[in-house]
Amino acid sequence: MGSTEGREKELVKVKVDAGERLLKALERAVKENGIRKGDILSGQGNLREVEFRNLRRFPDSGVPTDKDRLFVTVRGAELVRLNGHIFPAWDGSPVIHVHFSAKIKEEDTLGGHLTEKTIAGEGVMITISVLEEDTPIV
Repeated sequence: MGSTEGREKELVKVKVDAGERLLKALERAVKENGIRKGDILSGQGNLREVEFRNLRRFPDSGVPTDKDRLFVTVRGAELVRLNGHIFPAWDGSPVIHVHFSAKIKEEDTLGGHLTEKTIAGEGVMITISVLEEDTPIV
């Protein structure tokens, strides 16, 4: 296990339009703001459609595929938590890895990986902490 010290460069607030896919909105914000490294700190608002992705089983190969995953799709939810990381892949392209939780019924809250199928409703706002370029990725 490791830890590192990094410096925050700035905070970026991302307003997600109703009907927009959350992952696409994050990709747009990363491109428009030139973000190479960052922490996704929070998100709130309501969601029109949600897909949660979780691991059903860990394969012997060590590399999960969709057959090892559980997908749950729900219409209408309230975003209660969203966090993740932005970091450069080996080819320099941005990797956006996000987990989230959403309240789907009065008594139920689900969580998982954010997928491309999650669509914003009204009032979705995401906060990204942009990190200085020399911040190591642990």
